[in-house]
Amino acid sequence: MVPRDRLQKMIDDEAYDFELEDLVGKACMVSIVHNDGYANIKSIVPLPEGITCPEPINEPMILNFTDQWSEEKFESLSKNVQETIKKSPEYYDMKNAVIAEPNENSVDDIPF
Repeated sequence: MVPRDRLQKMIDDEAYDFELEDLVGKACMVSIVHNDGYANIKSIVPLPEGITCPEPINEPMILNFTDQWSEEKFESLSKNVQETIKKSPEYYDMKNAVIAEPNENSVDDIPF
């Protein structure tokens, strides 16, 4: 077992190089805690030796709230999951993003 302070150090030092996408579809063991009606991930560890992970029921995927948003992936989710996502601040910000129009005081008009 890795001591908590060592794990935190690894997380801090390696966070910038870590690709979350590399974990999609990988077998692991997830510990969940329930607080105030929410299920939260407590820890994620590799599967112990001798334990086999069953095949996934749904295809593993990443749904990204950036310019890589996929309406097709979103529509493939259950209506309940879609509604939960629609209530998130990230979804709201993505759907209500305002692109600023240049005006008479635009930086492009400054002569230097």
